[in-house]
Order: sequence, then C-alpha cells, then structure tokens
Amino acid sequence: MKAKTAGMLFLIGLLLPLLLACSGASDYESEIEGWTASKFLSGDNSETWLGMMEDPNYPDISMPILYTPKPDNNDGIGSVDHSQASALGAYYYSFRKERGEPRKDAKFFHIQNGVFVIRQFARGDTAEPLTQEYISAFEESVCRISNEVFGGLPVTAIIYHVPEEIREAGTYKYTDLYVFLMEQMGKERKSPKEAKTAVWSEATCGEGIAENVAIESKSSEGGSTSDGDSTPKATSAPEVENYSGCKGLEDLIPKLAMPGTVALSYYQVVQLGMDNHCDRIIEEVNKPENLKD
Repeated sequence: MKAKTAGMLFLIGLLLPLLLACSGASDYESEIEGWTASKFLSGDNSETWLGMMEDPNYPDISMPILYTPKPDNNDGIGSVDHSQASALGAYYYSFRKERGEPRKDAKFFHIQNGVFVIRQFARGDTAEPLTQEYISAFEESVCRISNEVFGGLPVTAIIYHVPEEIREAGTYKYTDLYVFLMEQMGKERKSPKEAKTAVWSEATCGEGIAENVAIESKSSEGGSTSDGDSTPKATSAPEVENYSGCKGLEDLIPKLAMPGTVALSYYQVVQLGMDNHCDRIIEEVNKPENLKD
C-alpha cells in the first residue's frame, strides 16, 4: 500500500505543472443546451478538457466528462471531438435525469486503437462477484451507446474498483480519477495482466473504426445524431417499412436523416455482412423520427 501511495504522489507531482496551467478561458460552445466545456489540464503538447452537462432545474444531477480533444496528446491518449464528448454527456445525462439519480460522478472518454473508450470508477461495493444479469445489462447498455450515440462504431466501457484511499475518503475529485487512469493506462502498455486486476467490469460493442470526427447533436435529451436540420417537421410522420439483414440496412441508409459520417459507419457494417449486427442497427434507427420527410 505504501508503494502504491508513493506512486500516486509521484504522479501528482509530475502533474502539478499541468494543474497550474489549467485555464477555463477557452470554452467550447456546444449546440446542446446545458453543455459547457473548458480546459481542465494543459501542458506543452496535451490538453484534457472537462465537459459538464447540467440543468438548473435538477441541481443534484450532472454529467461530467473528462476528454482529450487535441490530436497530439503526449500521453498516448487518442483524441475525441468536442461534439462527440458533448453527445456522450447528453446521452448519459438524459438517463440520470429520467431516473432522478442524484449523481455527479465523472467519466473519462478517449479513443484507443480505433475504439471509443469510456472509463469510470464503480459505484458501491465491488467485492461481490458479478451476476450474469448485471453482465448482460451492462453489455446491452454499451451497445446502446454504440448505436445511439456513435452510429454503431465500437465502444468499450471499463469500470474500475475504487482505490482504497479514495473509498476511505468517501468521495473523489476529478484529478483523482485522472491520476488513477493515467497510472492504469501506463500499466496497460507495460503490464496488461496487472492492469486487469483493477478492472471490475468491461464490455465492448460495435464495429468499424472510431475516429475524431465532428457530429451534430439532435437534442440535449438523447445524445443521438442527426443532420442538424432546424426546419419544422411535417405533421404526418414518415412511413416505417420493414427491413432485415445487411441488404435491408443498405436499403434503409439512404432514407435516414443522419449525418454522412453516421451513414458511412453503417455502410461499413453492411460491408462486414454480419446480419445480426445489421438487424440491431435497423431496430435502433428505423423509427419515424429518424427518417427523411
């Protein structure tokens, strides 16, 4: 324990210049109502931003996202676009508000090896073994993020055991999460087996290659993407037809009111020829609100 604590303190010492360089002057203005973002940590060739989804009507609920929008991050962390972070934040926040969960815990969001990666501390006790019910629900939630936020592209969610010193304190600061994750990602590169011991739960879903590409938000409630068209919708909803398999998805894509980047990711899934993945996407997107008028 002493060695681990010393290692954490050493990392904090290395990060002090970054903390002192922190500045909130370069805010990112999102189209999503309630989302704000500013630099959290900055150094010579790296930036970490803190995005926050909030609603003054729900002061006990927020969705903080730590993310890296700068492509030449010297920590080896793949960058994500500001709009990708805000879409993810809006998506998570909608569920917290819907369930009335008084939560403010943060997530760290980045790209690694062509996959969107979301990292966070666990909530509550992680001593008990995972049930199959929890594992299935967790995997399903990751697939929803892949489909509804990132157009079916691969997403990995990793939940970590809370370190003893943080658990004893009863709470943690964003810098605690950041320092812990920098240490963990260093272990992943040097000693993957050791890094796995800190993981409580992990799941991956989606196909293709995740990239730093701007997306436009459909609304602050869903986090899903659209073409950003603000013109009024017709009073009659578009007719929903039945599609199945990758051939059906290929026929459906031109009828979707979604950005070209999302359509491209769907075409990538079609090329893979895996009907079960195509059917899952069809089920998620073949709805009147997603179809062109």
